Amino acid sequence: MKKHFNLKMVTGLAVLILLPHLSVFAGPNEDLFSACKSGNLSGVESALKAGADANAIDASGNSVLANAFFWPEITKLLLSKGANPNGGKYPAIIQAANNYSVEVMDLLLAAGADPNAPGEIASPAMKAVYDQIKNLEDQAKSAKGKSKKIFEDAVANLKAQYGDGTTGGVKVYAINQAVQQSNCAPCIEKLLTKGAKMDLAAGQPLIHIWASFAMTAAERKDAFAKGKAVIEGTYGIKTPDWYGNLPSDRNKESEDILRLLIVAGSDVNQLNAQGKTPLHVALAGGIGVKDHAMTALLKNGADISIEDPEFGKCFTMAARTGLVEVAKLMVSKGADIGETSKIMDMTQGQRLNGATPLIAATINNHLDMVKYLVAIGASIKEDAEGFSYNIYTGCATGVKNKSAIYFAVDNRNMDIIKFMVEESGLKWYRPMKINQLKQEFVSQAGNLKITTTKCYSDGEYKPSAYAKKMELKDIAGYLKDHDL
Repeated sequence: MKKHFNLKMVTGLAVLILLPHLSVFAGPNEDLFSACKSGNLSGVESALKAGADANAIDASGNSVLANAFFWPEITKLLLSKGANPNGGKYPAIIQAANNYSVEVMDLLLAAGADPNAPGEIASPAMKAVYDQIKNLEDQAKSAKGKSKKIFEDAVANLKAQYGDGTTGGVKVYAINQAVQQSNCAPCIEKLLTKGAKMDLAAGQPLIHIWASFAMTAAERKDAFAKGKAVIEGTYGIKTPDWYGNLPSDRNKESEDILRLLIVAGSDVNQLNAQGKTPLHVALAGGIGVKDHAMTALLKNGADISIEDPEFGKCFTMAARTGLVEVAKLMVSKGADIGETSKIMDMTQGQRLNGATPLIAATINNHLDMVKYLVAIGASIKEDAEGFSYNIYTGCATGVKNKSAIYFAVDNRNMDIIKFMVEESGLKWYRPMKINQLKQEFVSQAGNLKITTTKCYSDGEYKPSAYAKKMELKDIAGYLKDHDL
């Protein structure tokens, strides 16, 4: 059986696994591929002496060199026997960048490897990506206005980068893999020195990719250590000792990688195809919430005044994450604690105008952030209007004057409610107005399974009356006891 390299997420780190394909080889070439994968130098020497071709290509279109990406001595030997450093559908330079293999990268670049050579991953391996494209296309069909444009732009960007799944494969590049998959600072530096282009991923500048996938040195070391056990134990692929214990002199912090990109010409405030800055990408989460990425961007000139087209203003987005230290850093850079922002966050069921950082923190149940914002002067009485969906009742309503405490009631979050009532100095509240849900909000709700049935009568609701209408007797009683 021959095997083909493909990508899979393991312990938060994208590593290479092998999927079986029928072999077209027998004899020396088969032995050569096997020896390369296992790091068996003497086996490689024996296969070459027996007539194996140093430029053999396996059934999946991968070269011998691309199977030796972990092993410098084997790579050096193959190159001395005339192996093409740019051969195959997935060149060895990409494999090396993808797997933190710095010595192999040095050898390949010295031998003429093209830092901008594309690699191709077979389309079937990207089923999840194409499923995502289809899902976004469906949402674009039902959405209207700005929501529709956001979904359409996301589809266009993904298709530009990955195709539509009908022809060919997905194009990947060494520099993108070094930033996204391995977070390999020395790999990035070497590739940039050799002329790697920074705009190869359609619609997604490298600095945005970094913002989404950056890891701390500790996270990266842990991910590789766990990945080593999975690769060897589950897939039977031999890895070098360093893979399980990344050397500290090479395993850099995320800010070090950011500075490499900035020195190479990346703009810390550049907009991607969706109109987002790297800070927006980091604040929105990416693969996990990247507080270290947010901090690095803020320290290196990120502009907090640029509004995200989907999630609103930066300080409101920071409140949404619950990361108090990031919020403090933004305040030190002039963030407005009373800013009002639009929120178009259909994962939380909210499409609001006039939302404040306090409202964003409350929607996402971040008590510590709520306490911090109130401590620095946030007003509990600020409110929002628009579309609001309740995940517990399945009810969607048009709302006006919906202030933070109503969102706490929505979430049944008694800790936040009690803090607002007993510790924030709240004395009086303007009642929230509920209006019949407009059909336009239903069409913009994406995949939310909402009902257009009127869950509440139109009119004004004090917090206690709102809680009572939702049949939250304990909360309603508590609020009524405090004249709310």
